[in-house]
Amino acid sequence: MGILNSIFGKKKQDLFIPFWSAFGRSYGCGNLRIPNKKYSEITLKSLVGHICNAVETIEVWDANKTNEHQLESWGVKFARKIIKDNFREIFFDSYSKGYFVLLHNSDTTDIEYLPAKYTQVRADGSVYVEGGKMSEGTRAYLFYEKSYKADGRTMEQVCKTTLDYIDNILNTASTGNARLGNLTIITPSSTPMGGEVLRDSEKKEIERLISESYGGLDSQSSLLLFPNSLNISTISFDFGKLQLFEQLKMEMMQLCDHFNIPYDILPLSGQSTFNNQDNAYTMLYVTAERWVMMIQDAFKSLGVEFEFELKGKPKTEAQKLEQAKKDAVATMAQAVASGLMTIEEARKELEKYYDISKEKAL
Repeated sequence: MGILNSIFGKKKQDLFIPFWSAFGRSYGCGNLRIPNKKYSEITLKSLVGHICNAVETIEVWDANKTNEHQLESWGVKFARKIIKDNFREIFFDSYSKGYFVLLHNSDTTDIEYLPAKYTQVRADGSVYVEGGKMSEGTRAYLFYEKSYKADGRTMEQVCKTTLDYIDNILNTASTGNARLGNLTIITPSSTPMGGEVLRDSEKKEIERLISESYGGLDSQSSLLLFPNSLNISTISFDFGKLQLFEQLKMEMMQLCDHFNIPYDILPLSGQSTFNNQDNAYTMLYVTAERWVMMIQDAFKSLGVEFEFELKGKPKTEAQKLEQAKKDAVATMAQAVASGLMTIEEARKELEKYYDISKEKAL
């Protein structure tokens, strides 16, 4: 560290002095470094979260049950439990591995979800399951996600380039803000005695110390005082000219397209308004239904048939009108029953809005 000390003076701990310590108070800058933030992971979890929230509103019933007194099959109970408890895991298995796994016990008829990380597909197509994960009489079944089945690439592989671009764009913006510039170049103002040069380890140590303590974060200083003379150059980019927001918007739209999720539901889009919310969320629920249908097909292949409905799905205009009619008829029927109106008065009131000839309530 001799040359390091000859350039910067004294010892490496005194490499830089926060502005406030020059006035007799030393608060220190901490050891916070700006990490390579994985914005793409946050974005991905947000998109998947929308789908999972839609699936949480699901109601499942036995497709073969003809009346309320008939017992529901055990298989449908397993389906309901797996969808409600393990849908997120099934989604990410399908996203990263291209398939999800169900265990079926032929003796007990039990059906369980098995995390794909405990399995491996061999070259001959057979499935290896980690020891201790299957009981006697149990068989593992793999169910492939459609795009993986089509071209042999997982959704993770397909989305990787887009996610990398999102990380690069947002890292550029946030690093520039936190570092008070995108690139800082520091060189001694004079050549060290003996023509010595900094070793790679010494340069990295200098870079580490400066990056931890210089910047715009709460724990960093925006001004550093050095004991020796240095040449400091800070390079900043014009984010407007780089069109980072436009690039980010394009990549986000592409990512949404990969998942069949409307871009309008993202706050980042700037297009999330009351006017387009119903249409956007209707499209979202259609996507969520497709994922549940993948599980539905898997259970059907195991001899279990169920139907489902996502209760949170926005109603169409026709459905809203029909519900309004039913509510109006029910209100009038209650008014007639309580003696507040005659049946003829109720009919005349309803006829102002629609034809009640087909309604049986009055």
